Amino acid sequence: MKWIVLVGGIANFLLGLLILKKGAPIPLKKPFTIFAFLTSLWVFSNFIFLVSPSTFWFRTAYALGALIPSSALIWVLCFSTGKKPSLSLSYIGYGIGFLFFTLCYVNNIFIAGIIPQVSGFKENYGPFFPVYSIYMSGILLYLLYRIFLCSRKFTGIKREQAKYIFLGGATFAIISFVVSFLLPLFGYAKYGILDSPSSLFFVGFTVLAIIQYRLLDINVAITRGTIFAVVYALVLGIPIGVGYWGRTYLSGRIGVNWWLVPVGMALLLASLGPAIYGFIRRKTEAALFKERQRYQENLIALAKQMTLTKDLRSLLILIIRNVTKEIGISYARIYLLDNKANEYVREVHYGKERRRQFGDSLPNEAPLVQMLYRSRDIGPLLKEEVISHFQTREPEHLKEVEAQLRSMGAAVLLPAFIGEELIAFLVLGTKRSREIYTPDDLGMFKILAGQSALAIENALFYQELKESQSAMVQASKLSSIGELAAGFAHQIDNPLAVISAGCEL
Repeated sequence: MKWIVLVGGIANFLLGLLILKKGAPIPLKKPFTIFAFLTSLWVFSNFIFLVSPSTFWFRTAYALGALIPSSALIWVLCFSTGKKPSLSLSYIGYGIGFLFFTLCYVNNIFIAGIIPQVSGFKENYGPFFPVYSIYMSGILLYLLYRIFLCSRKFTGIKREQAKYIFLGGATFAIISFVVSFLLPLFGYAKYGILDSPSSLFFVGFTVLAIIQYRLLDINVAITRGTIFAVVYALVLGIPIGVGYWGRTYLSGRIGVNWWLVPVGMALLLASLGPAIYGFIRRKTEAALFKERQRYQENLIALAKQMTLTKDLRSLLILIIRNVTKEIGISYARIYLLDNKANEYVREVHYGKERRRQFGDSLPNEAPLVQMLYRSRDIGPLLKEEVISHFQTREPEHLKEVEAQLRSMGAAVLLPAFIGEELIAFLVLGTKRSREIYTPDDLGMFKILAGQSALAIENALFYQELKESQSAMVQASKLSSIGELAAGFAHQIDNPLAVISAGCEL
């Protein structure tokens, strides 16, 4: 199990490097990277101690561990406030960590050393080690409490991020408690080395939450993870159980080839595993998430209904009313391309009207519109994805785009294309339930946007046809009036000609 510790240290380091290189919200980038790197150093020191036990590496492992709570506290506060840490907070946080770091090397304060024994060694702690334990566990519990409050207070994607971070932190805390305190009570102290690599759950779930905006709903993720774990525990466990407990029986019945039975069962169950998992997952989600599946089916039905609506304004109202009703959205807008003005104009909206400083029209050259053009193959865009793009690639337009998104009340942007042309885009606000837009939602929105584009194109064509027919009718009327006027003039001219001739005589 020593190599599990090494793998955990390498993984923590790479995840910290990923945040530093790939990009994360600016306030979080440096504090979280420091936390991830310190965590990897802590895990590495535990690995070196396991390979070559000595008092120095024993103390180093605890000393580096003392830096983790303070660094974690700083990035969690950054996450909860959305701001960079103040210098005073950084000095105090890291100062406390370095104080405990230093005291770990002072004899008989926290760590006394290790005592060699025949079967290995015995860890010897100092009289003030309970203070160290209270410091470590107290800050960890406070962090979990703080993240839990964020999961209750925030809305949308940030709320779901907080849930993922809390899940990772809680998993780390539970594993640490079980392997470090609970299992040793029953004589299984050897599993204590899994304490440090279990930090990978905390770091890994946090990285997933930070860089992956299209998160699964946490309930869906837990459901799928549980089903996967149960199914594959059976897939692996049944053959192992048959081989372990049934070896004597199989040897008596088959002989030396008894192993073919568990191996054959393993191959059969491994081939059936994905199908079993998929079947159970679909049935479970159908039972647990009926409401979500219902509105997704209704929106697909809406896509078919849109093609029957010919009037453009009626079509736009139909789209926005049904989308907001089915999903439970607080606010929505539809912007339509005006070719004459070369801009996108807000045609209809739903919900409380927002400030109009930026939101009523957008020129075709606007950075936000140009990004929507580039997203043709991606589909719907989350607000966080848009902001992240401009933070990392076009920072000169960031403030302008943030102001536009804020004015629109945008949580999701749905571009609707006909060929290469962005014919319209739909702006959706947050859900009233404060839930996130899941990947399933966004996939369904992509289909809806495509159908909306076709319906809008048909309505525009029908509108142009009506206008053309109206113009033709008007021209025909004018032509008829002209002919009638000419006829009247001719009829009037004849009597006048007779009278004129009579007068001349």
